[in-house]
Amino acid sequence: MELESSSNFQDTAGSGGSEKETFTRRFFLSRSIRIGSGAALISSMPALLDACSSSGRKTSTQSTRLSSSTSVGIGLGTPKRGGTLRMGTFSEVDSFSPITGQWDTTGYLYGETVYDPLVAFAPDGSPKPYLAQTITPSPDYTMWTITLRPGVLFHDGTPLDSQALYQNLSLQLQSFLTGPALANISSLKISGPLSVDVYMNEPWVPFPYYLADQPGYIAAPSMLNSKATTPTPVGTGPFVYEQWEPNVKFVAKANQHYWRTGLPYLGSIEFRPFDSPASMSASLLSGQLDAATSTDQSTIAYFQKQASYVVVDDLDQGIVLPDQNCVILNVTKPPVDDIRVRQALAYSIDKQKIVDSAFSGMGAVSNGPFVEGSKYYSDTGYPQYDINKARSLVHEYTSQVGPIELSLGVPAGNQTYTQVAELLQSIWQQIGITSKISEAEYTVYVANAALGNYMVNGWQQFGCNDPDENYVWWSTDTIKPDGQISLNVARNSDPAIQKALTTGRTSPDQATRIQAYQTVAQRLAVDLPYLWINRSVSAVIASPRVENFNATTFPDGSPGEGVSGGTFRFSTTWLA
Repeated sequence: MELESSSNFQDTAGSGGSEKETFTRRFFLSRSIRIGSGAALISSMPALLDACSSSGRKTSTQSTRLSSSTSVGIGLGTPKRGGTLRMGTFSEVDSFSPITGQWDTTGYLYGETVYDPLVAFAPDGSPKPYLAQTITPSPDYTMWTITLRPGVLFHDGTPLDSQALYQNLSLQLQSFLTGPALANISSLKISGPLSVDVYMNEPWVPFPYYLADQPGYIAAPSMLNSKATTPTPVGTGPFVYEQWEPNVKFVAKANQHYWRTGLPYLGSIEFRPFDSPASMSASLLSGQLDAATSTDQSTIAYFQKQASYVVVDDLDQGIVLPDQNCVILNVTKPPVDDIRVRQALAYSIDKQKIVDSAFSGMGAVSNGPFVEGSKYYSDTGYPQYDINKARSLVHEYTSQVGPIELSLGVPAGNQTYTQVAELLQSIWQQIGITSKISEAEYTVYVANAALGNYMVNGWQQFGCNDPDENYVWWSTDTIKPDGQISLNVARNSDPAIQKALTTGRTSPDQATRIQAYQTVAQRLAVDLPYLWINRSVSAVIASPRVENFNATTFPDGSPGEGVSGGTFRFSTTWLA
């Protein structure tokens, strides 16, 4: 669907190191941090990080090893019913709630079992109604009407209707976790038995993208009204909650009354979280797991060489924004508040050397948030490796101001980012910059970044299917002084970026939107709040008995996206 040429967004068919510390957009969003008197506010960052999706949801196109009956993870034979899929994850959730749960990749894997999203993505990354039947904008995009599919029931037998949708959306707007992603919504109104009107403060053309992520997963009123600290999940999804032992396993069984007739094929799913990539790999190799999700690039590289496993990654994904490995700078902190210092750092980095040394050679080097193949990609003018230019800028600064000393932060226990930091430390020493590496436990690390208590940090973020989903991370409007939570973590204030972001959000014209986001990328290359390194990689690794995990369909039978950011929809998967 081309947003600029369609006034009716609808589907007319009837119902029918430790990986835990990688900074996928989805993971960062999910990690709300409780500070002060228990107010969950860095969850203010949350929703946005997750509104896209995370990770950002990225369409995956590559499989390196195939079973005889599977092509790029797509089953070619007759679907088989029954059996238990044993799935490995690299983290555990704190809650199944789409309103308050700090969902990372694992949260979305769990969510795909017990819930359905209002919107899902087609193979080209465009949004399309899923649990919703239509999502229709007003002519000026200041109001969207969401109309639900008729006849859909929650697991507890109650109907999915406008009252349930209204309650879900109202709570999402109030949530510290997801509310910031939806801050452009001014009000909601029930407009029919199955419809809710959503009013905006200003035109919001890409609004449907947000409904494919955490804010769009719909829970039953009985769950939303529960007083339990961790309520049992009740959704409309293809599987029903059966058992959860935190950090041990989560089991869901097939929904015998699923609204999509004939689905799911699996009898049940058992998720098992792991503390390390090594232990998860061992369980895959020993046959204790059928499949696993991974963002550890050494693990992905290893299984790509194993002929008896199917690996579906996103290396060839070219839609809009993948997650990016980068270094984020607090541009309000001396000495990186001086553009000459930021330029020197950018010119000094041999990105391919870091990719080869720390990322197993995986992921093309980056010069901006968009990759080649994306319609938003253009030459950004980002500084290219020039060690002499870097030394010259350092000399100019130090002769006028004094020595450059940096604090370079990494999350504790993240071996990949520690290796990157050590490489950067060595590089910067060669150009006359002294740096000290510091570590912090993950939640403290992210809290310090949001509060401005950092200078230079290793980072991974920005993956999504529409650039607007990164609005709060780049907007001038979301900057706060050091000591206050700033969704714009780099605190980069550029009126040209803000103007382009507003244009991209409010204009239905595709050419105008493309130009706006190319301007954003070009201005980021001038301001240098991020030192780009390379695009990150995620994958699903599976044994040959797991079929059709890289394929899904919409209720009308049209194809949906497959593996996305290390997740997939389980309803159309079966076991050989």
